[in-house]
Amino acid sequence: MLTANYVGNQTIDVREAEPQAPAAGMVQIKVAYAGICGTDLHILLGHMD
Repeated sequence: MLTANYVGNQTIDVREAEPQAPAAGMVQIKVAYAGICGTDLHILLGHMD
């Protein structure tokens, strides 16, 4: 699966990763859609960290 992680300094790291089984007390969901909100853009542009 692909993962996207904000690593700081206006950088998002996209890489392939193996799915992990949920730990005790956690659940696993299947994501149908994802989006980026305005706060995400402020973080990427360095206005928040």
